Amino acid sequence: MSLLAYDPDRLLSLRSLLQTALTELEAIRSPDPIAAAAIRGARVTLRDACLPAVARVLQCSAVTAPGWWWDAGPALVIAGTDAAGDVGAWADDLAQRWTTAAQAEALGEPGAALSLQAVAGQLRALGALLAGDVSAADIDRLLDSMPPVAAAHVLGALGLGDVELAERGYALLRREYAAIDDTSSTFLLPGLANTADIVATLVIRRPAAARRWTELVTADPYVLYRAADRALEQRALRVGTRPGVASADAALATVSALAEHLHHGAFIDRPLLGGREAPTWHDFLGELAAPWLPELSGSPDVEP
Repeated sequence: MSLLAYDPDRLLSLRSLLQTALTELEAIRSPDPIAAAAIRGARVTLRDACLPAVARVLQCSAVTAPGWWWDAGPALVIAGTDAAGDVGAWADDLAQRWTTAAQAEALGEPGAALSLQAVAGQLRALGALLAGDVSAADIDRLLDSMPPVAAAHVLGALGLGDVELAERGYALLRREYAAIDDTSSTFLLPGLANTADIVATLVIRRPAAARRWTELVTADPYVLYRAADRALEQRALRVGTRPGVASADAALATVSALAEHLHHGAFIDRPLLGGREAPTWHDFLGELAAPWLPELSGSPDVEP
């Protein structure tokens, strides 16, 4: 007789995928009333039916009983995964699988993109599983044990506050930049979303996080200009410097620091992913300063 049971690893991946789908649906708008109603219906189904159903299964005794996964003090014991054991072993296994899948994707191997998405989902599931249950020191050890790009997926699911999210994301960028000559650095894998893309995506959604991230990269612009899709870094800078989020002094300090950095040629206008459009970095700085020009000139911002 075959074993009939829930697989918590797959349930966690399912929950992560559902949450991602809901986030993407919440960002979609349509002027067509029928399409808009369909989008609202899909959001309601995911939010009020699908996600609660998966949550109930994860909390039921068939999953939480010993033999699947359970809280075992300072470490969370995971069974039913490729690396049955503590969280460190599971994280190590996922990090290795991420590196292997990323390299395969860079080489254009069939099926590598799906493998990469699957591992990314499991990394986010790991972060969601640990959210609120681990100390800052444990988070440091977990993230430090992974390649920065894999750690970025975990970071986004840990439920951190805005400032901590921004500061840990910046720390991952520093690690990636320090390893730029290492063949495992995802900055060297063209066409892949890397650490910079993921961190920018995380802070774009949270203005206070974007503001803190902008403050950090203003003081250390060498970590910029490295996203596979520069439109993401530019959006994060727009959010972090816009009126109502940052002060005029902070926003213009960012423009000044980045202009000085670009003047010395320490940047790359990388090709964009997926046919997206974005200004060059030089043109972008003019756009970044534009909302503050009325204040600089002392002229009122007159509405047309």
